[in-house]
Amino acid sequence: MTEDKTQNFQKVLEIRRTLRDLELQDWLQHDLFTFNWWLSLVLTIVFWLVWFKLVDRKRLLEICFYGAMVVIASVVLDIAGVNLVLWGYKSRLEPLTPALIPGDLVMMPVLYTLIYQRYGQNTRNFLVATTILSAVMSFVVEPILIRLGIYHTVTWTFFYSFPIYIILSFLMRQFVHKVLRHQKSPFP
Repeated sequence: MTEDKTQNFQKVLEIRRTLRDLELQDWLQHDLFTFNWWLSLVLTIVFWLVWFKLVDRKRLLEICFYGAMVVIASVVLDIAGVNLVLWGYKSRLEPLTPALIPGDLVMMPVLYTLIYQRYGQNTRNFLVATTILSAVMSFVVEPILIRLGIYHTVTWTFFYSFPIYIILSFLMRQFVHKVLRHQKSPFP
């Protein structure tokens, strides 16, 4: 590594340490045990309890695989959006990641797996259901999160989220179906 590269890397590390300390201090002083913190915790538990009650256990691996793909894509996109300063979170359940964990690891996979479970075998019905859910997420849930002081848009709008939710869920469905077909194929 060149000396200039090493110096830049050291600067980035120092800024990250400062950011880590600021975020932890802010979380401890302004987030932990607040209404939004309790709301996030309770909704996380309720969403997973509902999911465990409704999930089709005969297709559990397939549904969990789809959910895992949704989680991976959601977390990657959320972290990218936060790091690019397109949006941010004023209130979080935990301080260790820049992403909204209840959204990425709970609400998105629970809702989209239930849609997948019910409509995943029929492309048209899946797209209709996903479009409705994506509209609710974009134009109802996101504005509520803003009003609650959890979510903050910088250069992002709800209209950008809408097609991304649809595309994300559809691409993950296509990927899961391709893997399932490959699993059943007699050819290696």
